[in-house]
Amino acid sequence: MINILSLVFSALIADNIVFSYGIGSENTDESSSSGVVPAIKYGALLILTAAVATALKWVAQVYVIERFALEYLKVPLYVLSVVVSALAIRFLAGRVLPKIYGNLKMADSLVTDVALVGIIFVFNPVWGGILTSVLAAVVAAIGVMLASLIFVLIKEKLELSNVPRCMRGLPIMLVSAGIIALVFAELENVINYFYLH
Repeated sequence: MINILSLVFSALIADNIVFSYGIGSENTDESSSSGVVPAIKYGALLILTAAVATALKWVAQVYVIERFALEYLKVPLYVLSVVVSALAIRFLAGRVLPKIYGNLKMADSLVTDVALVGIIFVFNPVWGGILTSVLAAVVAAIGVMLASLIFVLIKEKLELSNVPRCMRGLPIMLVSAGIIALVFAELENVINYFYLH
């Protein structure tokens, strides 16, 4: 149980893909330009795709790479699992949920989402089975959605503020992301302090 809680905390806050690694920050900025609801919709697609991609990756790891000693095919198979799952989720979003995801630009960017690849490569717990891997990916995707929502809220607040002309747009968003990354890193230290004492 402690391993799972540690995994959830690590994937969501301490090792957040966007704030700790800077992976996928271009897509969080892109989704933050539309508002809170599109960021949540994109986050839901990302969570579902991360779960499917991680399950495919785990199957490829256990039944292909380890069984036949094909370590050199690890990266192509991982990327293939991301692409296949992203295309499947895009198809489902367009066919099954067309009213919610009528604009498929969101689903189109899943195929090239760097955060998905980061989730697949960074959160790869060596203990546990497929459920542990999928849980880690889902929590990491929730962390990306959290980062996207934070960027949306910061962007909305900055639009109402009097920001100097030279800091408008990307510069102030980078400064904001840096401050948030420091907060997340310090939060990890505070929780570790109370956890160890």
